Amino acid sequence: MAAHLTERGFPADRIVLEDRSRTTEENLRFSRDLMAAATPDYRCLVVTNNFHAFRTAILARQQSVNGQVAGSPTAAYFWPSATIREFLAVISTHRWINLAVCAFLTLVSVAA
Repeated sequence: MAAHLTERGFPADRIVLEDRSRTTEENLRFSRDLMAAATPDYRCLVVTNNFHAFRTAILARQQSVNGQVAGSPTAAYFWPSATIREFLAVISTHRWINLAVCAFLTLVSVAA
């Protein structure tokens, strides 16, 4: 992303590179710490693929990132499988809540 920005004229001295993360959660946490150290009252925009925006917003809230999340376009051939993967990731992240809701709905439908 840094190369993309500088190629389009963004000043290189305004870019702070976060290069330690291996996951979205780590990237948000490390970036939050860098931004807060530079500007305590920072606001940011987290840009990711559109299929990944919902889960990124959940993670950003959990990491207390002060900003918004925006999704960018994804190639049509990749979108279906990526969306399914993200859906399953959100479901598995909140598995006990989802299991409880499924159990409740099953009991209600059986009782009816």
